[in-house]
Amino acid sequence: MPSLLGFNEKAIVKNFLIHEAMREFDALHDDDTSNDSILGNVFDEGMGVQFVDYFLTNVPEQGSCTADGIIFQPFGVSKGQGNSGDQIDPSCYITKNCLIKKLTWQYTLYGNSTKPRIGYLKIEMLGEDETIEVKRPADEAELISLGEPNELEGVFVITTFQMSDDILRLRVCGSKKAVDFEKAFEYYTLWPLSSRAKKTLREAKKNEKAQERMANRASRRSKAAQADQQV
Repeated sequence: MPSLLGFNEKAIVKNFLIHEAMREFDALHDDDTSNDSILGNVFDEGMGVQFVDYFLTNVPEQGSCTADGIIFQPFGVSKGQGNSGDQIDPSCYITKNCLIKKLTWQYTLYGNSTKPRIGYLKIEMLGEDETIEVKRPADEAELISLGEPNELEGVFVITTFQMSDDILRLRVCGSKKAVDFEKAFEYYTLWPLSSRAKKTLREAKKNEKAQERMANRASRRSKAAQADQQV
C-alpha cells in the first residue's frame, strides 16, 4: 500500500517505532525537564517531516465537490491591480503566489456554532512584503462582531477556500519551517512546485538558517555573561 500511494515505507516504519519508543520512555521517567530535552532531539532528528493540515473552519472530510464549492487543491493569492480586487483562485500546482508566511484571522461572533465563519483574514505572502486582507466593506463591517485574532506563522498553502459575505470554508496545509515544507513535497506526491516557488523556498530556508545562527550566538553570549557574573 505505501508504494501504491507514493509514500516512503521506511519513513513510515521509522516514525512508528520512534513514537512507540518515546511512549515507553515517558512511562519509565518522571523527570519532565530531562525528558523534554532528550525527546526534543529525537523529534528534530528522527521524526521525518513536520507537515500539517489546519482546519480553520469546519470542513467535511470528503472528496472535491465543485457544486458545493469544496475544492481540495492549491489556491493562489494575488494583489489586485488598478480597479480589480484581490484574488484567491484555485491552481493546479504550487506557484510563488500560493506560498504564505503568516495568516491572521478572526471568527464572527454569532453565538455558539458548529460552523464558525471567518469575518477577517489577513494573508502575508512568503518572500515579499505583500499583504492581502479579506473582510467586509466598511459600511457592512459595523454589522458584525469579531472575536480575538488568531495566528499561524511558517510556510502554508490554502487548500480549501469558499466565501459569501464571510469566509465559510478555509483549510491550509504547511509547516513551521520552510525546510520541512520543502521536504514534504519531496517525500509525498502532493502538487508540483513551479521554479519561482522553489526559488522562494530556497531563500526562505537561507533566512531561517541565518536567524538560527544569530539566535545561537545570542544564546552563547548570554550564557557566557551569566558565567562571568557567577565568577
